[in-house]
Formats: sequence, C-alpha cells, structure tokens
Amino acid sequence: MQNASNPEIRKLGLGGSDAGIVLGLNPWRTRLELWQEKTGRADSPDLADVEAVQWGIHLEQPIAEEYTRRTGRKVRRVNRTIRHGKHQFMQGHIDRKISNMTAGLEIKTVGIRSAHLWGEEGSEQIPAHYRAQVVHYLAVTGWGFWDVAALIGGQSLRIFTVDRDEDEIRDLIRKEVDFWQDHVVSDVLPEPIQTRESSMLYPVSDPDSTMEASVFVHNEINCAKKISGKIDELKKTLDRHKATIQNRMGAAEFLISYEGKKLASWKSSTRNDIDKAALKEARPELWEEFPKQSTVRTFRIV
Repeated sequence: MQNASNPEIRKLGLGGSDAGIVLGLNPWRTRLELWQEKTGRADSPDLADVEAVQWGIHLEQPIAEEYTRRTGRKVRRVNRTIRHGKHQFMQGHIDRKISNMTAGLEIKTVGIRSAHLWGEEGSEQIPAHYRAQVVHYLAVTGWGFWDVAALIGGQSLRIFTVDRDEDEIRDLIRKEVDFWQDHVVSDVLPEPIQTRESSMLYPVSDPDSTMEASVFVHNEINCAKKISGKIDELKKTLDRHKATIQNRMGAAEFLISYEGKKLASWKSSTRNDIDKAALKEARPELWEEFPKQSTVRTFRIV
C-alpha cells in the first residue's frame, strides 16, 4: 500500500487537484508549472505552513461528522492511492468513501471571498476547478456520484452532489492522457493556453525584434477583437444594472428579498494606503533608499 500523502507518489501521476490545472481552470496554478513539477524541473509547492491549508486539515473530521449528521450517510477514510484501471498515471487520494454506496465525499473549507463561487445547497454549482477534481475521482474510482461538503466562511455548511457524466469523464480522461503522454512522458513543453503561461515563458521583450503575422495569427487577432468588443459591451450593460440597483439602495448596506434572503450588499470600508507622491516629495531619501523595480510586459491588440 502506498501512502498518498507522499509527494514522491504524486509525481508519478496526475491526482485530483491536478485535473483543474490540466484543463486550465485552476486560478492559482498553470499547466506550465504542473509540467515543470511532473518532469522534475521544479518542486511541488510546500503548503505545510500555509494557515488556510492547516485549518482545512483540522476541520476535515468535524465537517465529515456534520455531513453524516445531516445526511445520515456514514463515511470512512481511504488511506491508499486509488488508480484508474487502464490509465495507471491517473490517481486519487480521496477524503472519504460513503459507506455502503459507490460514492465519495470531498471536503472543502472556503474563505468568505470565494463564497460567491458556490451555489445553492443540493446543486452541482461548485467552482470549475473543484468540479474537475471530483470528475477525476469519478473517473478513477468508477463510482456513481460524489458529494462535496463545503464549509463557507467558517459558518455555513453546504452540501453539493456531482453525478457521474460519462461524456464529461471521457473528455477529462482524454485531456489528462494527452497532457501526460504528449508532454510529461515525451518531455515536451505544453503550448500555453493562458496569457499568464505565455508571460512565464516570455517575460521580457526584445525592443529590436518585430514579427510579421501569419494568416492564422491574423484570424486570432480578429477573433480577439470581436470577443473584446462583446466583453466591453457586456461590462457596460452590467455596470448600468449595478448602478440602477445602487440607486435604489441609496445608503442601505443590504438589499433583501421579500422572504428576507440577502440579495446584495454595499458596504463602506476604510483602507489606509501610502500616498507615494507625497512620500517622494516629503522624504526623498527614503524613496531612494528603498527602491523597487519590476519588469512588466503589457500585451495590447491595436
């Protein structure tokens, strides 16, 4: 039996938390970083001292117990690495197995800033990268569904259910196989699918270099312009809707429905920032003593 918490084991394949990265859905990590780790070019991030991670570990058992109390479903730990029958590099270390059912439980602790990404209890509306993780576990285990128990802001537990979808599972398996075989095993750098990946590969521009666009790149430019125009128009429309709501709220901090459900908030807050211009004028010696220089590469379509 292999200990799934061992980082060396995780280097041997793709785990549940890797699925969202492979799909380009993870808001914190990129496919390029994952490829660097799986090919031994970089170490996996050390999360042992991250307070949010520590609290997640501490609260896992109480959340599992509350899940059982609310649903009547008993759960148990699975202290081993589970691997896909055909694609052995696909592996999973699940939080809990639901007893007497072909189903699992994923436990999450969610900060208040991310609460808006989670839907109503009982729905399948969970953040895309967490859904990818659950679909990965469904693929690896062959089970029928997965519950997700999420403690939101330390005070609200919501339970979600993701049912098995064969089309979704096949699509994920295909993309994980492509990433593993075409890039990790073949040791070939994956082509960026996000601008942050491109920025990692090409952080500094050459002022003496100019490239002529191919027909393909011309098409990409035109597509980007069309989409950008639609986004700009949608942003303006959204801003008008927000302004209408704010005008109705006036000085009210909260907007509620006739049932008392909170619909929106518009809170005042105080933030202390450094006036950089005033500091530079009043204490120029400090400005010169603590310089901070960074290189930023800005992309614009003109």
